[in-house]
Amino acid sequence: MPIAIDSTDLQNRIPEVTTPLHRVSMDIVGPLPSTYKGDRYVLTFQDAFTKYPEAIALPNQKTETVARAFVENIVLRHGAPRQLLTDRGTNFTSQLMKEVCKILGIRKLQTTAYHPAGNGLVERSHRTLMSILSHFVDTKQRDWDDWLPFAISAYRSAPHSATGESPYFLMHGRDMELPFDDITEPLRVNYATDSNNTAELRARLNIAFGEVRNRLQHAYQQ
Repeated sequence: MPIAIDSTDLQNRIPEVTTPLHRVSMDIVGPLPSTYKGDRYVLTFQDAFTKYPEAIALPNQKTETVARAFVENIVLRHGAPRQLLTDRGTNFTSQLMKEVCKILGIRKLQTTAYHPAGNGLVERSHRTLMSILSHFVDTKQRDWDDWLPFAISAYRSAPHSATGESPYFLMHGRDMELPFDDITEPLRVNYATDSNNTAELRARLNIAFGEVRNRLQHAYQQ
């Protein structure tokens, strides 16, 4: 049975998140202007530790559509999270989603009816994502799903204020490589040319994860 938590209880849980995919948040944005491809909603996902986001354009918010997008774009890409936090929307509280979580061994959490903003992590990412998209969509706002992958990529590759690292680095153990990187000074070790790639990668991740834990603990105590 899903566990309902309010925003205060959720805040108290923050220090318990110590690794990627320990707890993730998921929500839906929309309805948005219907695109040329027929998309009207965005399924958003964010990892509480790394802040790594996903954003999937959907034609509707039916339970079957949401469940399939979650499995195909989150679980099969990153693995099953230990905890999944959502609001109380029927597409998240349906029997189908309960069965999906049960099969995958995911502990389902949901915000209470009195504190729907308890899923604040993903709510803040919504604002950032919509702000990025607003700079690129056409005047009819019907091509936002074409720009969505670019917007979410920009979010992943930028250092996050809560962690000091980019979500991409914390999730993958390396910075995102883009074409313009060839004309800028490398910011991190090139693992491909190091003599002990595995040990170096582990050391860098341990340092980065430790810094994230410190920053989250500091933010929690304020």
